[in-house]
Amino acid sequence: SEKFAIFPFATGEVLSVYRFGGRRNWTTVLGGARLWRAISAFSDLTGDPIIQGNRVFVGNSSGRLISLDMDSGDRLWTSKEGVSDLITSSGASLFFVNDQNELIRLSAATGEVYWRQPLPRFTTDKVKRRKGTFAHFGPVLANGNLIVPSSDGIIRIFDAESGTLEKTLEIPSGAS
Repeated sequence: SEKFAIFPFATGEVLSVYRFGGRRNWTTVLGGARLWRAISAFSDLTGDPIIQGNRVFVGNSSGRLISLDMDSGDRLWTSKEGVSDLITSSGASLFFVNDQNELIRLSAATGEVYWRQPLPRFTTDKVKRRKGTFAHFGPVLANGNLIVPSSDGIIRIFDAESGTLEKTLEIPSGAS
């Protein structure tokens, strides 16, 4: 924004200040919690806030993503989708991996989910042995595709419009 700077904090707080002078414009706190998830105890914002036009999008790993009005800080919508890494925006859509290891495309205007694609979650299928989870990074948007590198040793390439898995590439050591 030419007028404001946005600062995220580990407390879940988002601060808007005037770029010239540094005077505070507004402050809001992103809360929320996904029941039965230990990570919900953390209020840290995940990734950087995304600015698109007059809107700011911020998410956390506790099951929340919000849209704010840049000028007033008013909340425009709240989604019960947590964000595990970064949010990628393109036109009227936001793309991210949620806190449930799903690749999501949602409407930037309303917060409505267009589609979701499950990604591998646990390192073992046996319920009693579930100690580790896979990490998924991105997504990176390139040429109409979403690229999601993962710690399971696979890079997945999805069609951004439909969410269809188009291709996989192996990376023996996994992404980190």
